[in-house]
Amino acid sequence: MKNKLCIAAERVTGPDEFERSLAIAKQRNLGIEVQEFYLTELRQGDWQSRLNEYQDLLQDFQGDLSIHNAFLWIDHLGLDPEIAELTKKRYDFVFMIAKELGCKVIVSHFEWHPFIR
Repeated sequence: MKNKLCIAAERVTGPDEFERSLAIAKQRNLGIEVQEFYLTELRQGDWQSRLNEYQDLLQDFQGDLSIHNAFLWIDHLGLDPEIAELTKKRYDFVFMIAKELGCKVIVSHFEWHPFIR
């Protein structure tokens, strides 16, 4: 990673919130963390058009790009196989978005275990 600091931002908080953060990141040579795709309502809605918006916004971004992992309402180390399957689906979704955006880092604020089935 060439940038030592990233700004976390999402478009869901306001119509130009991400754009303002992106401008600051470019001006100050910072990385940026996309957050919005951890939201359940986005995953269940029209996430493809939002992904397209982010791809357009980030097409000339030269800094480090990261994404926030799923974390809300997830039992990360639970033993219930139904919850484990839902957790895996949420992670897989964020990993797919990260790949599409070209994110090199996935930010997680929990004890994520890579061997969750």
